[in-house]
Amino acid sequence: MQRLEMTVSALSSRRFTLEDQLQFAEISGDWNPMHVDPIVARRTIYGEVVVHGIHALLWALECLAHTSGGKGGLSHLNTKFKRQVHLNELISCKLLQSVNNDFKLCLEAKGKIVVQIKGSFSQSRCEITDLPKKICRRDCRDLKFEEISCAAGSVPLFIDQDLLEKMFPSVLSLLSVGQIAELLATTRLVGMECPGRHSIYLGHDLHFQEHTKGGDELGYEITRTDGRFSMLWLNVSGPTMHGTITAFARPRPQKQAAIEVVRGVVIQNEFIKSRALVIGGSRGLGEISAKIIAAGGGDVRITYHRGRDDAERVTREIRSAGFECNYLPFDATTSSESLVAQLGTGWKPNQLYYFATPPISLEAEDRFSPEKFETYCRFYVNAFSSTVASVLGLGGKNLFVFYPSTIFLEQFQEHSTEYCAAKAAGELLCRHLEQLFPSVHVYAPRLKRMTTDQTSGLMPIDAEDSLLGMLSAIRGMPTPS
Repeated sequence: MQRLEMTVSALSSRRFTLEDQLQFAEISGDWNPMHVDPIVARRTIYGEVVVHGIHALLWALECLAHTSGGKGGLSHLNTKFKRQVHLNELISCKLLQSVNNDFKLCLEAKGKIVVQIKGSFSQSRCEITDLPKKICRRDCRDLKFEEISCAAGSVPLFIDQDLLEKMFPSVLSLLSVGQIAELLATTRLVGMECPGRHSIYLGHDLHFQEHTKGGDELGYEITRTDGRFSMLWLNVSGPTMHGTITAFARPRPQKQAAIEVVRGVVIQNEFIKSRALVIGGSRGLGEISAKIIAAGGGDVRITYHRGRDDAERVTREIRSAGFECNYLPFDATTSSESLVAQLGTGWKPNQLYYFATPPISLEAEDRFSPEKFETYCRFYVNAFSSTVASVLGLGGKNLFVFYPSTIFLEQFQEHSTEYCAAKAAGELLCRHLEQLFPSVHVYAPRLKRMTTDQTSGLMPIDAEDSLLGMLSAIRGMPTPS
């Protein structure tokens, strides 16, 4: 009868930083922008950089190594990445069970399991020799889902032992260098090769042999796909390892309608009196609103926080069609003085469209999250108020303000309590602003879900076309005299 050695023991905790992520990309070769580039990652379904799953896994094994003696290596490893790990989020590692050579670990964030790990150790240690230290860095492949269904190939193995000892010094007492190289190759396979750029690593079930088959590559073959969920299964085989990886092909960034399409549905010169400042106009509802107003003859200025390239693209597209548009940097959550300085006194907006927003999360929470509510309020209440005040400082007779509220205040949406509470507070603020400033007129339509990066997800949802939805909403905006 096996003796239970240890159950439910908190091993360690940490926060992953962007610097940690860049180091892991160096050692793994997985440079997928979702994990290392905050500008690109903001347009994924997570809205920000998330930690590589294998990075979190190796840290968990590092924690385990501090409580275990030397092992021969792994014989089996089953990992499920149940939820993304965000940068600077407090992550705890717990040992759930250790019985002879078998173990169970989990990683938790805010009391919820984000990674589940089960494994077994072997008595022998199988090494792969003469692996290169580096390989040439390459761009992510950008495969369409139809191309994925018949994909097969291989990725080379490599290992930088100096960097490995710096990042995970104790893991080397549990796993052979070759096994670590094979695990690192799985994240490079998913993140760079197949599905590639638009991917999510869901988990794996891996078995390790006691004798190497030779070679220095991890081969793969797609064995099954499910188009309903953009899900795929890969068989993988390396010198000491074989098994299955599951992954998602995640949604691509949502493209808004081209200016020529917008021109086709907007009445010529219907917004000719608009001098519109669009806060957050580099993508999403802000982008399509800027295109609609400009196509209707309005004079538009858009702001961006981090997405300069997107702002340049939108401005260039609008101008190429013969319409008016300029762009400027602006962080609505900091001092609004920069807005006044950049706009100067030569151009005074008579309309303000406010689309500044943090990533919107509809993940299940056990209870109301003050932290999440505070984040939403910082954008939808505090920053909105200071932005209006700043624009008023430019002068002008009247300022018509577009404040996008949400239909969720009328139609219940699960897990949106903090978001709805902040939007309700924003609506109340709108009414107070009109009382405090007679020259301010606020229009706060409760918009339906529309097609944007924010509403994109792994599961399809009902969403209104953003061009038609925003055209209708903008037409409801009071017209400047």
